[in-house]
Amino acid sequence: MKRLIILLLIVTSLQTSAQTISGIVTDKCNRPIPGANVFIKDTYQGIMTDKEGFFSFTSNLKGEQTLIVAFLGYEDYSLRLDISKMNNLKIILKSKINKLDAVTITAGSFSAGDKSKVTALSPIDVVTTAGSVGNLVAAFQKLPGATINAESGKLFIRGGNSQETQTFIDGMRVFKPYSSSPNNIPTRSRYSPMLFKGMNLSSGGYSAEYGQALSGVLLLDTKDVPVEETTDISIMTVGLGLAKTIKGKDNSLTFSTSYSNLKPYKTLFPDKYKWVKPYESFGGEAVYRHELPKGLLKLYTSASYSNFHLFQDNINYTKAVEYKTKDNDIYLNASYRGEIKDDLLINAGISYSYSNKSDIATTSITNERENKGHNLHMKVVVKKIFNDSFKVKAGAEHFTKDINQNLYSSEYDATLKQNLKTNTSSIFTEANLSISQIFAIRLGIRGEYSDYNKDFKLAPRISLAQKISEHNQIAFAYGRFYQDTQDKYRIVKPHLTNENSEQYIFNIQHNSEGRMLRTEIYYKKYKDLLKYEKSSNYNSYKNNGRGYAKGLDLLWKDSKTIPSLEYRISYSFIDSKRDYLYYTEEAYTRFTAKHNLSLVCKYWIPSLKSLLGVSYSYNSGRPYNNPNKSTFMSETTKSYNDISLSWSYLISQQKILFISISNLFGFDNIYSYDFANSANSNGIFNSMAIRPSAKRFFMAGLFITISSDKKKNQLDYL
Repeated sequence: MKRLIILLLIVTSLQTSAQTISGIVTDKCNRPIPGANVFIKDTYQGIMTDKEGFFSFTSNLKGEQTLIVAFLGYEDYSLRLDISKMNNLKIILKSKINKLDAVTITAGSFSAGDKSKVTALSPIDVVTTAGSVGNLVAAFQKLPGATINAESGKLFIRGGNSQETQTFIDGMRVFKPYSSSPNNIPTRSRYSPMLFKGMNLSSGGYSAEYGQALSGVLLLDTKDVPVEETTDISIMTVGLGLAKTIKGKDNSLTFSTSYSNLKPYKTLFPDKYKWVKPYESFGGEAVYRHELPKGLLKLYTSASYSNFHLFQDNINYTKAVEYKTKDNDIYLNASYRGEIKDDLLINAGISYSYSNKSDIATTSITNERENKGHNLHMKVVVKKIFNDSFKVKAGAEHFTKDINQNLYSSEYDATLKQNLKTNTSSIFTEANLSISQIFAIRLGIRGEYSDYNKDFKLAPRISLAQKISEHNQIAFAYGRFYQDTQDKYRIVKPHLTNENSEQYIFNIQHNSEGRMLRTEIYYKKYKDLLKYEKSSNYNSYKNNGRGYAKGLDLLWKDSKTIPSLEYRISYSFIDSKRDYLYYTEEAYTRFTAKHNLSLVCKYWIPSLKSLLGVSYSYNSGRPYNNPNKSTFMSETTKSYNDISLSWSYLISQQKILFISISNLFGFDNIYSYDFANSANSNGIFNSMAIRPSAKRFFMAGLFITISSDKKKNQLDYL
C-alpha cells in the first residue's frame, strides 16, 4: 500500500511540472491552417493543428526551447522562448515563393541561359542566328533596343554608343571585349559562346552590383562542372578550332583554341581593299573548375594575337592610306562562389587584363600609335538569405587602370608619351523582396569614388514587378548610372568628371508555353557628356554635354504555332539626340537609326537532318552631317537591309556540315559618308560613301565531336 502511494505521488508530481504549449496557426489573412506540424526542436514532443488551426500539448522540458511549425507550401516558423511562456501563441505562416510561378523582374533585361525562367533567347538561339556565325554579340544585335552598326560590329543600345555597354564574365569586368579590325570592317566578340551557360543583356535597370555603364551590361557566366569529357574539332573556310573538356573527381578543365587566316578566303572572294596581309589571329580560352566542400572555384583565362596590313581609300588623300595593326590581349579571371553558412553566401573575384596594340597609318607621312594597358578589377559580394521572400546582398569593388600611349609622327620626327593611371572604388547594397507570388521589388544603391577627380557619386536603383494574370506581368525600373569619360580623352585631360544617365523603363510581358510577347517603353536622360570645340585643343574638353533617348521596344517569340518552326520578331523605335563632342547643337547621332526591325527564323527538317536559319535586319537609315548643308546632322543614309541564310546538316550524329551566307541578295548598304576636311575650288566638300568591303560574306565548316555520349554534337554552338 505504501509503494502505491509513493507511485501516485511521483505521477502527480510529474503532471504538475508539465507545461502546456498552445496556440493557433493562421496565414497572413487570418485563415486557420489545419494539419500543420507543431513540435519542440530535437524532440518527439508535438501535435498537429486541428481544423480550426488550434494546437495544445504538454511537455516536461524546462527553460528556453525552440518551437517549430511546419506546413507544406509555407515557410517553416521558428520561435525560441522559455517554455513556460509558450501558451496562447498566435503564429502566422508565410507562403513559400514558388519560383516556377512567381513574378520575375524583367524590365530592361534579356536572358539566355539554362537557369533563366523567363528567357527571350535560349543558348541555341544566340549562336544559331543566321548571319551571326557563332558571334554572340551579332546575335544580341538582333534584339529590340539595339541598332546594327555593321561597320563596327559592336553593341549599340538605346541611343548609346558601344562604350556605354560593358561586358562581365562571372561577375568580373572585361576591359577589351572586342577583337581589333580595320576601319569600317566589323569586329567580333573575343569569347567563344561554347564556354558559357548563361548570357544576360540588360539594357537599363540592371543591378546595383554593376557600374561604369551608361546604357547596358552584358553578363556572361561560364559553365559549372561538366557532365562528361568531350573533344570538339572545327574546320572552316576562315580557320581551325579545337576544344576539349577534361573531367576529374573534384576538378575539370575546358579549353578552346582557334586560328583564323583570311588569306585563302580573300584569294577566292576578293573585296575592294588591297590587302598586303589579310586578317590573321590566334587565340585560346580555358576554364578550370575546382569543387570545394561549400563552393566552386573558377579560373578563366583568354589570350589572343591578331595582325593585318592593307590599303584603304581616304577622301582626303589621292593615294590609298596604308594601315598596319598588331594586337595582343591577355585576360585572367578568378572567381569563387560558395557558402559561409546555410543562409549566408559569398561571391568574390579578381580579373586582370593586359593589352598591347600598335597602329601605323602612312600617307605622305607616317603616324604610329602604341597603346599598352594594365587593368585590374577586384570584387566581393555577400548575400544574406533571410527566407525565400527576402534576400539582401552587399559588396565592394575596386578598378585600377594604367594606360601608356606613345604617338610618333614622321612629320616632326618626334614621339609624344602619355600616361593615365586611375583608381575607382565602389560599394553597393541591394535587397530583393518577394511580397507574394504576384509582386516583387528590388531596391539598390551604389556609391562610386574616383581618385582622379576626387568625386563621390550615389546611384540609386529600383525595379518592381507585378503579376496581373497567370501568363502576364508588368514591371518598372528606375536607375542612375555613372561612367568614366573615355580613356582617349582622359589621357590628355585626366580630371574630367563622370558622365551619367538616368533611366526609366516600363515593361509588359506575356509568357506562355512556346510564346512570348514583350513590350517596353523607356526614357533615358544624359548629363555631363564630354564636349569640346572641334578646332580647339584638349583644353576645351568639358563635361557639359547633354542628351536624351526614348523609345519603344517590341519582341514576339513563337515556337508553338507552326511545328518545327521557331521565330522571333523584334522592333524598336529610338528617338535620341545629343549635344556633345564637337556638336554645335542638340542633334541626332550617326550611330542611331529611328526604326529597327529584325526577323529570325529556324526551321527543323528531320527528314533531311537539317536546321535552316534565316534572318532579316532592317534599319531606317542613320543620320550624318553634310558640311555642304546649312543644318547640322540633317542628312540620312538610305535604309539598311540584310537577309542572311544558314544551313546545318547532320552528316552523322557527331559530324555537322555548316554553311552561312550574309547579305544573300547583295543589298547595296551605305553605312555613312566621309567628307573632305576642306572645300574644293568650287566651295564644295567632296564626299565618299562608306560601304562594306564586300557585299556578301560566305562561311562553311565541318564540326566534329568526340564523346562517350554519341548523341552529343556542336549544333548548340553553330
